[in-house]
Amino acid sequence: MTGAGPTPLPNAGAPTALTPEIATDRLRLLVDAQTDYAIFLLDPEGRIASWNPGAQLLKGYSREEIVGRSFEAFYPQELREAGRPRAILEIARREGRHEEEGWRIRKDGTRFWASVVITALHDAQGRMVGFGKVTRDLTHRREAEEALRTAADELRLANDQLEQFRLLVTSVRDYAIFMLDPEGRIQTWNTGAEQLKGYTADDVIGRHFELFYTEEARNRRHPHHELEVAAAEGRFEEEGWRIRKDGGMFWANVVITALHNGAGTLVGYAKVTRDLTERRRADERLRASERAARAEADRQRRRTRTLERVGRSIAATVEIAEIAQSATDAAAELTGAAYGAFLFHEIDVPAPDAPAATPWSEAPDSLHRLPLPRDLDVFSPTPERPVFVRSPDITADPRAAGLALRPPREPLPPVRSYLAVPVITAGAAVAGLLVFGHPEPEAFDDEAEETLVSIAATAGVALSNARLLESSRREIEARETALRQRDRVARALQESLLPPALPTIQGVALGALYHPGTELVGG
Repeated sequence: MTGAGPTPLPNAGAPTALTPEIATDRLRLLVDAQTDYAIFLLDPEGRIASWNPGAQLLKGYSREEIVGRSFEAFYPQELREAGRPRAILEIARREGRHEEEGWRIRKDGTRFWASVVITALHDAQGRMVGFGKVTRDLTHRREAEEALRTAADELRLANDQLEQFRLLVTSVRDYAIFMLDPEGRIQTWNTGAEQLKGYTADDVIGRHFELFYTEEARNRRHPHHELEVAAAEGRFEEEGWRIRKDGGMFWANVVITALHNGAGTLVGYAKVTRDLTERRRADERLRASERAARAEADRQRRRTRTLERVGRSIAATVEIAEIAQSATDAAAELTGAAYGAFLFHEIDVPAPDAPAATPWSEAPDSLHRLPLPRDLDVFSPTPERPVFVRSPDITADPRAAGLALRPPREPLPPVRSYLAVPVITAGAAVAGLLVFGHPEPEAFDDEAEETLVSIAATAGVALSNARLLESSRREIEARETALRQRDRVARALQESLLPPALPTIQGVALGALYHPGTELVGG
């Protein structure tokens, strides 16, 4: 038939009505087919009334093992003791549905994180006949979420720490801390770097770090050598001179550390610089002090040996002139005097023909002809009274009234430093004066005075001994002279008592014998 459409099928597009038995059976098939979910029924008291394969896979119980038991078997002990399963049923009974997540227990005792939905079931008359319970294992999701939260917390902590580190690095003033790219260009700049090197961040970021090095170091490519060592060994450290923006130099401790990403690729360097100029100066001062201490110790040992030698030398001689000369020479050597003389006190000890004197360097003469005006306060204590005199600058000493002391022969410079110590004998008498001068002011210190006092004391003892020896010699000579004179008188007397001529008798000696000391005259 032309223009007529297709003949419709009977009940086409209309749903096929299922009998309750068929619907129930298909629902059972659907539930049994769900292996990712545990789906089962509970009676009003919470006893398990059905069990699907998904429940067996998830919880580990077979149908025969679990049907008829309370669903509390799936809850941890602490939740059962707290009455949580009963509370859940009461909520579902009251509100029609309850959903939560929490820990549940398998047959083997292991735990899993479950999503649980419990729905109250009612019959056609509205009576509650039990509960439907659907459980899903969300352990992997929870672990992923926990891992994500942990990662987020770690990242947040890392960011906080990074920010704290950034603030720390930025605020540190004693260290220059900055980053370099793999080629050595400056990427960051902290306050300490600006304070130490004098550059602002705008001055240096993007520039090569070799600008901090001396020209000599740049010419031999030392900055590049540092990066090469740090890249090869992970770290480079040294101390050396570095240059500030104003051209000033400082002694730096430098540490360069190579930085790598997770793949091991070099991404740059961290550079830490510290100014050790003051420490270096302190070290140099310490070394100089140690050298000076060693030199001083050596000098003191030499001084002690010299004093001992001088003491032995002075004590070994009994000649007054030699004692004076030895004392003068030794004192000039040890005190550093330019001119020196031993001036004898003629009242106490007879002076030798030429007073002892010690010229300085090529100086041919000494102070032995130097006039010492005794009417001035600075000279009056010596040698009449045992008083020490030391003047750092005799030309400025108010006691000397501007006196200019000059050596006996020009063109030697005039005396400015003056030191005089009396030589006192064992009998407390002033034997003379050791006098020394120097053309520079403040040439004599406490040690020079102590040295001169020691030599003067030794010379005083030696002079006392020499004087005693001289006195003994004079006494012996006087006694010998008296004895000789007495002998002459005795012989003269003997000769006057004998007759002019005596006969000669064979075998008999006639005459007078004189025995010195016995006063015996006989024949």
